[in-house]
Amino acid sequence: MRFITVVVLVIVPVCLFAQLSYKMIDPNVNDARAYSMGKTEILSSYSSNSVFSNPAHLALIQNRTFQLGGRGWMGKTEDEYNDWVTGFSVDEKYKLHPKLTHLSIAMPYALSGSDILLGLGAGFNTINDLGTNYLAEIDRDDIEIEINQDINGGINVISVGGGVHFSEKYSLGLSFNKSIMSKYLEVLEVESRTSDGVDFDYEEEYSADFSTTFINLGGIAIVNEQFTVGFMYRNRFEMEVSNLEYSYKDADSSSSDEGSDIDITIPSTTGFSAAYQLDENTLIVGEYQTRSWKDLEYDEENAEIDNGSAIRLGAEFGQPSKFRVGYYSESVAATNGDLLDEDPLKKSGFTVGAGFGSDQFKLDIFFDYGWMNYEYEYEGFDYQGNPVNKDLEVKNNFYVFGASCTFNK
Repeated sequence: MRFITVVVLVIVPVCLFAQLSYKMIDPNVNDARAYSMGKTEILSSYSSNSVFSNPAHLALIQNRTFQLGGRGWMGKTEDEYNDWVTGFSVDEKYKLHPKLTHLSIAMPYALSGSDILLGLGAGFNTINDLGTNYLAEIDRDDIEIEINQDINGGINVISVGGGVHFSEKYSLGLSFNKSIMSKYLEVLEVESRTSDGVDFDYEEEYSADFSTTFINLGGIAIVNEQFTVGFMYRNRFEMEVSNLEYSYKDADSSSSDEGSDIDITIPSTTGFSAAYQLDENTLIVGEYQTRSWKDLEYDEENAEIDNGSAIRLGAEFGQPSKFRVGYYSESVAATNGDLLDEDPLKKSGFTVGAGFGSDQFKLDIFFDYGWMNYEYEYEGFDYQGNPVNKDLEVKNNFYVFGASCTFNK
């Protein structure tokens, strides 16, 4: 039934496609300590996990270190389009999606007779987790529809890097990152029941592979016992999306198709951070990162998104157990869908977390309440033919939680 397919395309929100776009472009922050402090990864991501963000930290570790961790997320979305245009009662949410996101190892080296310190690290990291468990329950007098969209996969990389510390103040680091086992699998299941007793169910599947290589460059300067500054740089790189496949089936028919490869040009990222130790129990961190979306391209076609930025703030309190808080506001690689509006959407959130343990074992946990709300202009008609000319609002709320475990020897 073509009507059902049209309804699904209309109801599945613009924000869902926006999420897939920015989640494929914006790297995740997976280290729990850094995430709990407002995602301040340049100076707050520590031990072996620093190979993923600022490998200069590797030169500062004092023990052989192993870290691993994961996270889960869920959320809810509301789109006024349904209230003003479709006439449907729509309940949309993102069910819990858990994932092991990272594991890393690092070890220090000291050069005899020298104040130069070295550190080497390697790890596996999901830099872009595309996993989504989307559920929409749609109801109107004449029809009921349930949409289940399960997406698994993402962009995983193997990272290998090292850092050097010299003059008792400065550290520099470099890491190489290569994609591995990076896939995308989406299963869309639609079940519908009309008021005249007609049932129509169908299923669609999409799959693809990702491939990319890039580098991270980082630095740290210990100005004095209280004040530290750092920077990171991730180069502009190409991401190849290949082996695109699509299949469809319902009770009466089935079909399949293949798509052409896509090359995505990911802009470079530059970031600066500063940390200030107020006293032995209080640390404050701030961070700024560029978001050069004007350079984002799909098959050499510009994405037509304006540049943005990411601002992140965090603090850590206590000794030896830690309590952490943070806030972030960052531009994402998506717009509100208006062809004349190239402003990137903005995602913001508050974070909290804690750290426990001993010299041999540490557990860091975090929780993030985030939101991405925006408006877009609609000019047209509702399902009854009445004219509608209105700015409609989309509200997204996200709940992310996770942990990192650190083992020192």
